[in-house]
Amino acid sequence: MNIFHKIALQGLKKNRTRTLVTIIGVLLSSVMITGVTTFGASLLDYMTRGAIQKYGDWNVAFFGVNQSFLQERLQDDETVDTVSFDNIGYALSEETDNPEKPYLFLAGFTQETFDALPVTLMSGRLPENSREVIISAKAVSEDGISYGAGDTITVSVGTRLKNGKELTQAEPYSADEEIFVPREEKTYTVVGTTRTPVFETADSPGYTLITRSDTSGSTANMSLFVTLKNPRQVFSYAKHFSNGCAYILNYDLLRIMGISDQPSDKVFLAFLYSFGGIVMAIIMVGSIFLIYNSFHISLSERIREIGILASVGATSKQLRNSVLFEGFCIGIIGIPIGTFMGLALIRFVLSVVSANFASILYAGVPLTIKLSAPAIVCAVAGSFATILISAWLPAKKAVRIPVMECIRQTNEIKTDARTMKISERKQRLCGLEGVLALKNFKRNRKRYRSIVLSLILSIVLFVSTNALIGSLQQTADEFRIVSDYDIGFSIQNMDDYNLLRLYNKLKSVSYIRSSSC
Repeated sequence: MNIFHKIALQGLKKNRTRTLVTIIGVLLSSVMITGVTTFGASLLDYMTRGAIQKYGDWNVAFFGVNQSFLQERLQDDETVDTVSFDNIGYALSEETDNPEKPYLFLAGFTQETFDALPVTLMSGRLPENSREVIISAKAVSEDGISYGAGDTITVSVGTRLKNGKELTQAEPYSADEEIFVPREEKTYTVVGTTRTPVFETADSPGYTLITRSDTSGSTANMSLFVTLKNPRQVFSYAKHFSNGCAYILNYDLLRIMGISDQPSDKVFLAFLYSFGGIVMAIIMVGSIFLIYNSFHISLSERIREIGILASVGATSKQLRNSVLFEGFCIGIIGIPIGTFMGLALIRFVLSVVSANFASILYAGVPLTIKLSAPAIVCAVAGSFATILISAWLPAKKAVRIPVMECIRQTNEIKTDARTMKISERKQRLCGLEGVLALKNFKRNRKRYRSIVLSLILSIVLFVSTNALIGSLQQTADEFRIVSDYDIGFSIQNMDDYNLLRLYNKLKSVSYIRSSSC
């Protein structure tokens, strides 16, 4: 330990009260920064677990593959897990009103598939054998298919062909180019309805019917869902192993993990990280002003000492390093305690607001703390950066002061008859105490401005946090609103002009009390 470090430690010991106050400031800054980073990591983990619950823990799905392809993926070193179901075939639906979805798609699930791919029942139960099916509720709600629990349906199951190639659920319906080739008739009993499966997209040509896989049947045509060890390689992996077969990516999960290549997903992540960055920036700037004042006062008291050291040959770098070492010592004490307290505090906060998040996003997924090493490292680094900036700014100013001014201490307090004059009106208004305070501010305007800016930033931080909480509460209230309308219309592929014309026509019908578009 060199002489400058010893002097810095002696300065901390001489004024224990100011050192304690500075440590408390560092501790509070570390608590807030740790809280922000850990809350962000916990929120992303919560959204990831919610997406897994809703859409499944798979990254890429291949359609129309055979058993050998499945075995190759099982033995692949890049693969963590796989799950598959049988593509039993398509059947022409006689009840559908959607010309872009004229088929019913039959999928044969095993118990493993039911466990891995989310199947949310809206009514009824899961099929128990290969003669029972559950039907996608989208077919019932959107396209007039009237199959209900207990109904028996007989369909002619076959394949879709286009130029001799068998088509899958990932390839949209093309009326002029594809043909339907029936193979056999099958009879099923509808035992329930389910939410739209994850593999049925808006472009899928058929509404899904899920049954139990018939193990005695052929498995030459399957759909395979793959989970990778490194999800960031999903794009190259899918292109490399697709070999011309159709595939889809689990964008609902990938966007939360920050892997999606979709522009809208990039905007979402940019907003999320920007919001966290702005909150951290406000905290750091407020903390810098708070800790800066403490170091500024410390240097003001040690300015004569700095002048004497400079007069005997101490360089500006050595003097700056002495102040930075003082900040480092304070950080060594305050940051670990602040980080631990921040984790404990955010754990308590998450336990309180967990119910509100359940009403907004995922009811079956608890919001719990996520101890993320990158988030904690980021918090510690941000706290140290705050301290070093707070110490470096006053140190930079102090070492620029001429040596004789430091020794005489004539640089801190400025007295001038004109600037120190207080008007009689202010004297009557403020009284003796106010006059003394005003003169003290006039003697050192820089410190006065620092205090004012610190108060402004504290108010900004308080208002920003209050606005955030209010916005979240408003969002939660909006999600809990139950619409009380009697009739609802849903229209697709209509421009705004025609939509508004239709809306104006509908709302003018007699007996319409209120309406919204």
